Amino acid sequence: MHRLPGGGVTRSELEYIDAWRALGEPFFKALGWRLYAYDPGLSFHTGSGTEDVCVELALAFKELWEK
Repeated sequence: MHRLPGGGVTRSELEYIDAWRALGEPFFKALGWRLYAYDPGLSFHTGSGTEDVCVELALAFKELWEK
């Protein structure tokens, strides 16, 4: 079983990977940050270092980005 960022679970590895990548996508589009690790949070290369983002913040950022 794989934990999804929204709190659910899946048996599908592809669904798991796609869900975490989709959560990181707004950070890439808005800031140019590149996702390199996830679960339980997200870790990004920022160009000048790295940043870790908790799931709750990432979900809120994604919601704002999609408006």
